[in-house]
Amino acid sequence: MAYYIMLIAFVGLVLIALWHSKMSEYICKNCNNRFSIHALTDLISPQGVTTKYVECPKCHKRTWAKMIMK
Repeated sequence: MAYYIMLIAFVGLVLIALWHSKMSEYICKNCNNRFSIHALTDLISPQGVTTKYVECPKCHKRTWAKMIMK
């Protein structure tokens, strides 16, 4: 029974990550590039309330990029 609850929670978490990655973009603090990230990156990257620590695809530097909604 506990495995079913864990499975449902995991599937829910993946669905939320997929939705969030489609609905949000990030702005690099170094080059002001707007970009989207993959759902897996969205799921595992460290994040703050309005920022996420990701690598910019343009300047290839890791930074706390600001999140904006599309």
